[in-house]
Amino acid sequence: MNKNKNKKVKVFMKAIIIFGISTGVMILALTILLLRETGDLHKETDEERLARGEQLRQMIIEHLESKYNKKFIVGSDWYGTGPGSPIPGMVDNSPSYCEAYSEDDPNYVFRAFIYQELKEDIRKEIRDGYCWKFLKEEIRKEFDDRVKKIIPGGYKLVIEVDSDVSFNNDLSPDSPLTSYFDPGNEKLQLILNLVLTAEDKNDQEILKGKLDKELKKIYKEYSKNMFMEFVCYKAKNPQDFNELNEKKLKIMFL
Repeated sequence: MNKNKNKKVKVFMKAIIIFGISTGVMILALTILLLRETGDLHKETDEERLARGEQLRQMIIEHLESKYNKKFIVGSDWYGTGPGSPIPGMVDNSPSYCEAYSEDDPNYVFRAFIYQELKEDIRKEIRDGYCWKFLKEEIRKEFDDRVKKIIPGGYKLVIEVDSDVSFNNDLSPDSPLTSYFDPGNEKLQLILNLVLTAEDKNDQEILKGKLDKELKKIYKEYSKNMFMEFVCYKAKNPQDFNELNEKKLKIMFL
């Protein structure tokens, strides 16, 4: 009985040892494979990496100026959306971006992304968020047309957007509003912040209910590829009304 028991223990121990060795060999093989794939990139010097970043920055400038027919300023700093180096071309395939603005509107800063999947032609991988500017204008027009009868007094609409979302390169400033919600684009996220004046006499809950009905009409028309949230504020005083903007609202809810 004891002999059979000992035999089973020996067989079990051998199985554990074989499993451990096999696992170790697999880990070693994967490590060697990863080192081979990344070895060339790890040899890149700081000067070469900076030169590559500048080359890609110039590609973004060329892309923007060709697409929009105006001059752009593109920052030299790179930001990553995943682990690893923020400069595109490293092992991680998540997009990287620079911040940019047009010379005629330095206050409107947007992101220009480089996606790394199409390594044979990196120009095809450049996408930008400049069209958010025109989408905001179109949404604002839609909103004003629907609510100016409900709110006869003054108000301000502050539109928050997801800066990480970029658009297909066939979109332009002249594209119709429906083009932005095409399934080929990333899903759009919009937060509409309605800021009322300190003197406004409307009951906010009643007002919000009326506005929700109008906004649902917009949502039904363009909801194929959109998430929309509506928030209503009342300014404390005229200075508060003037100062409330997208940046300040984001800080308020951090």
